[in-house]
Amino acid sequence: MSQAAGSGGRGPALPSLPDFAREHMEAGWENRALEQQLRQQRDYLVAFLGDSITAQLGDGHPLIARAQAALGGPVGVFGVPGDTVANLMWRLGNGGMPAAQAYVVQIGTNDVWMCERPERVMKQIQQLVGYLQGHHPAAHVVLLGLFYMMSGLMQPSRSTPRCGRG
Repeated sequence: MSQAAGSGGRGPALPSLPDFAREHMEAGWENRALEQQLRQQRDYLVAFLGDSITAQLGDGHPLIARAQAALGGPVGVFGVPGDTVANLMWRLGNGGMPAAQAYVVQIGTNDVWMCERPERVMKQIQQLVGYLQGHHPAAHVVLLGLFYMMSGLMQPSRSTPRCGRG
């Protein structure tokens, strides 16, 4: 949880959750699995945050094993299938933020698929990055783009015309 403003002189107040992430329905087993992972390991060299694209890297994926071997320390994968920017922000603000030297964030695919305006998604992602930087100012934040949208490889079922914008 974030440090409250005017918290007895213990430094500047940490950023609070943005309004868009305050109301959220808890995501059941995915959140419990991530909470268990956080109890087992608190500090990571790198923490991957995101949705199902990120979640696919979990459970002994060879790329994560190679990253851990190369870095000489723990790499955590905190992806939840179906997550939106608001879901991820809610989780980070409610005890689900791992401590890490670097965060790799890939989020927003489901927001766009659910017809959120791209400008709104980008603003929320910017707030998420600010939230991470406010809570872990020494950490690096690497923001990955929505690759299939940037390269023109978007699947027809996920195209913006289905949202009435294309």
